[in-house]
Amino acid sequence: MLLHQKDAKLTDLRPILIMVEDQVPGLRKPNQRLPMLTLYYLFHQFAGPEFECKQWPALFEKYKADFDTPTVESFVAHLIAGYRVDWTLAQLEELHKTYFKTRHTASVTKIGLLLEAALSLYVAEVNRAAGNDPRARALIAFVTQAMRPCGPTKPFCQPNSPKSIGKAFFFPRSRTTKALPQILPPPSATSPPEETSSNDD
Repeated sequence: MLLHQKDAKLTDLRPILIMVEDQVPGLRKPNQRLPMLTLYYLFHQFAGPEFECKQWPALFEKYKADFDTPTVESFVAHLIAGYRVDWTLAQLEELHKTYFKTRHTASVTKIGLLLEAALSLYVAEVNRAAGNDPRARALIAFVTQAMRPCGPTKPFCQPNSPKSIGKAFFFPRSRTTKALPQILPPPSATSPPEETSSNDD
């Protein structure tokens, strides 16, 4: 559905989300809740009222502060729902570095190649806006390398123009917010480039 593919249908995730409603209140730490809350939130953003779970939106309202901290789950939730994140460049760079260092560990939510590209391009755009063009170009080059040709059976690995990717993922809507609304792998040899503070070409 998000990619506007012809004849795409929404998968009814309510049997899983019922378990989310049961398990989330028993989890003490935000990093334990966030993967499930992200799925719970995004499903309700795109499903109609007839698909609403019993505890929506009360469950999300109770734990929505979990999304304030820069995490990959919060980034994905903001991005797909069309909201800008209100994080500093330093926070975004730290999130980017930490995710790519730890993405193959069991405790990290793996977001897949397409959203990894979106994360890198988002950080690139924030760097460009801050005047750090060398860093922005390095991140775009990293994405271009990661989005290598994989053949017709893996369309998301096809090389894409960084400009076209940016149009799809940089701030998809014109609205901004400090938080979510109240209601509502590349090969291991590929590593993200190191950030630089230089503003010179």
